[in-house]
Amino acid sequence: LHARASQLPWIEQVEVRRVLPDTVAVQVRPKFIAAWIADPQGELRGVSFWGEILPSQLKDGGVNAPVMTGKNLRDSEELRRKAAEFLLQLPEEGTLSRETLNTISFENKKGFVVLVDGLNGEVIFGAEDLASKSQRVRAVLEYLHHEDVTGLKLCAEAADVYIVYVVGDGIVTGK
Repeated sequence: LHARASQLPWIEQVEVRRVLPDTVAVQVRPKFIAAWIADPQGELRGVSFWGEILPSQLKDGGVNAPVMTGKNLRDSEELRRKAAEFLLQLPEEGTLSRETLNTISFENKKGFVVLVDGLNGEVIFGAEDLASKSQRVRAVLEYLHHEDVTGLKLCAEAADVYIVYVVGDGIVTGK
């Protein structure tokens, strides 16, 4: 039973044990979808919290999760795993959460870039230290949400979070 259940593509872990005198107890932990990604044929597939692209038959349209975009995430399990770990560290709700994140991509020069509901702009996280950067970005997003400011680009690649926005023909940055 354990061997067969472990081979199913939607099973993360299975535990089978005998409870005397005449019972078999089975505990199953399914794979959860951290994000969605389009395969090379354009079909949307789930991505587990381990960065694994799940088989196409595991479509659960009821899962509200961000979409991983771009060739880098599609081709690199290591980047998908890093993105999934980042998503797992985000809270369920809030200005920067799994609920409000629309897309996540990885660009060679920028690192991880996300689009967030309500911002109408992007957040550039870079490639490292995503957890601590997300806390700073969340604080900035909460302030911007309170002030009803949208259409900005946030850059969190460095130690501080910079707000980049357009005023007339010029670009203004601020901390």
